[in-house]
Amino acid sequence: MRSRAPQGTRASLRASGRGAAVVRAGLPALALIVVAASALACPLQPADGEPIAGDGVSLAWRAEPEPIPVGQHFRLLVVACTAAGGPFPGPIAVDALMPVHRHGMNYRPSIVDGGDGRFAVEGMLFHMPGHWQIVFEAGASPARQRLAADVNVE
Repeated sequence: MRSRAPQGTRASLRASGRGAAVVRAGLPALALIVVAASALACPLQPADGEPIAGDGVSLAWRAEPEPIPVGQHFRLLVVACTAAGGPFPGPIAVDALMPVHRHGMNYRPSIVDGGDGRFAVEGMLFHMPGHWQIVFEAGASPARQRLAADVNVE
């Protein structure tokens, strides 16, 4: 004769077939936890875009659409992290210039803070092809950092 597990234990749930329902019910919650953890902004991931590191802050950016079009608005998606690996709280500022021509954009972009170190830079426009430099300023004075990325637009 087999001994029976006490009522309400895992063994009794498995023996009755009810344990499978408990395990299956836990899988969506586990999947949700895994998805939420992968959605964290920091540390930076290769999918976040081009990385730039400064003293105390690192960021990654990517343009939408890619490649950056000439004469059309585009946006930048930016992920910023502190040196400790947490999300950078901001503020950030973004501008772009053509160093050879000594001028910048004709438009001033707006920045939307998405929280968790994520920022969307809307309204970027490169009005001519050539070498551009995207300038990111992270933090408030006097600790503000200036990071730059070189971009060739055709």
